[in-house]
Amino acid sequence: MIRHSGCFNASLRRREAWGPRLTPNNSPWGAWAVNNIQDAVDAATVAGALVWVSNGVYRTGARAVYGMSNRVAVTKPVTVQSVNGPAVTSIVGYQVPGTTNGPAAVRCVYLTNAAVLAGFALTNGATQTSGDAYKQRSGGGVWCESLSGVVSNCVLSGNSASSLGGGAYASTLNNCTLTGNSASTYGGGAYGTLYNCIAYFNTAPTGPNYYSASLTNCCAFPLATNGLGNFTNAPLFVDLAAGNLRLQSSSPCINAGNNGYAPGLTDLDGRPRVVGGTVDVGAYEFQGPGMSEFIGWLQQYGLATDGSADYTDPDADGHNNWQEWIAGTNPTNAASVLRLSPPLLTAPGWQLRWSSDSAHSYFVQQATSLSTPVSFTTLGGNIPGLPGVTAYTDTTAPALGPAFYRVGTGSSNSATPPSLQVPVLVPASVTLTWSSVTNRTYALERATNLGAAPAFWLLQSNLAGLPGTTSWTDTNAAGSTPRFYRVRVEN
Repeated sequence: MIRHSGCFNASLRRREAWGPRLTPNNSPWGAWAVNNIQDAVDAATVAGALVWVSNGVYRTGARAVYGMSNRVAVTKPVTVQSVNGPAVTSIVGYQVPGTTNGPAAVRCVYLTNAAVLAGFALTNGATQTSGDAYKQRSGGGVWCESLSGVVSNCVLSGNSASSLGGGAYASTLNNCTLTGNSASTYGGGAYGTLYNCIAYFNTAPTGPNYYSASLTNCCAFPLATNGLGNFTNAPLFVDLAAGNLRLQSSSPCINAGNNGYAPGLTDLDGRPRVVGGTVDVGAYEFQGPGMSEFIGWLQQYGLATDGSADYTDPDADGHNNWQEWIAGTNPTNAASVLRLSPPLLTAPGWQLRWSSDSAHSYFVQQATSLSTPVSFTTLGGNIPGLPGVTAYTDTTAPALGPAFYRVGTGSSNSATPPSLQVPVLVPASVTLTWSSVTNRTYALERATNLGAAPAFWLLQSNLAGLPGTTSWTDTNAAGSTPRFYRVRVEN
């Protein structure tokens, strides 16, 4: 079917739900919506047409080229590009259970001459184990007819080949990240030409990360000598095990690329492709301290990573996504929010401590005079004993005049009489409780007014968060002056 709009780019977001769609480069006014990527490629009739692919995991269907099945076969010189990047747009091949490569394996993508693939995650691709070593057994992630086939802004991981190029074969890769790919002979990561790429943590008997490849401004091991600007330092991903391949702030890949090979204006997250004047190496551009972790967190909750969701509040709890990330709370659950509960005021009193054990329970009594007849009033009963010492605070003690105490156990306990220590005066206090998580530390602050510029003073810092809630007691809360409290996340 054909759909028209006033301007294709302006209505792009509105039409993401259509699935893959084709836009001829010489006609920006319309787009043909189809059900899968292969149908969109097949529908292209103009060289250089642009096929936009919406969010999704594309793991069904197959098209054979040279006797090797491909999840998507780009047999025309067109550009296939994701709308929102590999975090939400994946092409998944098929690996044979038990053997990985084999007759039923499906490669992720085939690219013909002058075809371009941009902004995808290519995973789980594999090849056959017999037949032509190049056409049927190479390029588990992507196989290109020649170096004119270009792959840019893509992540290739977990692909395998029984011959060459576990991740990519005979392609030109720009600002891609290749990790966790394997080949049975040569080039676990890639066999081709790489610019501004990371090829690390791939495996093969010869050339684990690349083989017979020309590398320029790439992070790969061992050092590539057939190109300039290459280095072997580990890329320092945020969390390789969790699949967050963005860069830590200390990564050697930051500002280490060549701007002449930078593909487009945005990286895989849809954020600026060049930050700091020089393009980074790999699929993701470092956006600033903490941003790599934050963007991975957005991805975890299925939120847009291109910046459009940074300050939105999808669960309407009053905290935007950036604030929820800092607090370690769930941005999709309104009940998960950093919130200070009403303070609990404890009046001044006498703290009683006595020798005890966990096998007995105790009672505490008070009298205001020891004149005959002595009259004791029970303050608390059935108090569970603790090993060594148990404490109880009497907040009902008379403001003026004496108070006398005794502690004991029920007659059925038959315990050795406890030894009561000298009571200690406990000042008035306020116990503060707030929602918390275990991977954050907190600080509590206090002010005496909430004027135009309230002055908050630090009470306590570096309070380790507990699961659910954490509490802290302010023992210096006496006086008639109002007290106002706030809690903040430190790290």
